[in-house]
Amino acid sequence: MGGVPAILDGVRRGAGPALLALLLGLGSAAPVAAGPYENGEAAFTRGSYAAALRWWRQAAAESDPEAEVGLGTLYALGLGVPHDDAEAARWFRQAAERGLPLAQVRLADLYRDGQGVPKSPADAIVWLRKAAAQGSAVAQVSLADMYRDGIGVAQNYAEALHWYRQAAEQDDAWGEVNLGFADAQFHIGFMDATGRGVPQDYEAAAAWYRKAADQAFADAQFNLGVLYYNGQGVRQDDVSAHLWFQLAAQCYPAAASTRRDNAVKSRDIVAARMTPAQLARSRLLARQWLAAHADLAPQ
Repeated sequence: MGGVPAILDGVRRGAGPALLALLLGLGSAAPVAAGPYENGEAAFTRGSYAAALRWWRQAAAESDPEAEVGLGTLYALGLGVPHDDAEAARWFRQAAERGLPLAQVRLADLYRDGQGVPKSPADAIVWLRKAAAQGSAVAQVSLADMYRDGIGVAQNYAEALHWYRQAAEQDDAWGEVNLGFADAQFHIGFMDATGRGVPQDYEAAAAWYRKAADQAFADAQFNLGVLYYNGQGVRQDDVSAHLWFQLAAQCYPAAASTRRDNAVKSRDIVAARMTPAQLARSRLLARQWLAAHADLAPQ
């Protein structure tokens, strides 16, 4: 039947357009205050994108950087307007130059990927540094990714670890739905587990993976399952390995079907050597975890 696969590296995230509405708070409860930006946000929440466009243009005419990011989001996602990365970049740049961290992160993403602007990892680094210096966890993780992978800068694991730690250890100051923290915690764990830039330390890896796993970060859940399966940094425990593989299988999004299938396969490998009582225990723990984390785990 084969053994459980090795631990996984993380998938690059960043503040791509599909995340922008979430990071901005768009689509959440309608705002209390009234004004052009707030009216646009309320319209966006209702799905009235043409109205959001009108309100945000009015606010942007008054140099409102949040409205400029809203307009960039509409163009990046093609909501109420034709999809246009160049126009999105123009609005993100205006807000970024006014110092808004989220706009700086998104503009950096566009430079890194060459969307709407010429591809330039060096320019991406410049904008990520500006946002990271203001405490944006998303920017700090993206900057760490660049140093880890040597994109736009010389590869430097120590610098990557510095920025991952900055993101992992801060409070939820920017409303970034814990995205930066889980990403950072996962990558610190991965560096500890693989000895990249630090001495290999499975116990530390397990601790960081657990922090991210409890935020429904599926890669961390899978890797925690691997550590329990192998008894690396934790006491060998098939119940815990099965639990975390099961949770990973449930928390991976549909777009990550290969990783989800891998988690299911790994869960079944562990299950084949477990007793009925152990399986019942693992399934109970999984139900309890999902109930306690219903706001994070997919339904």
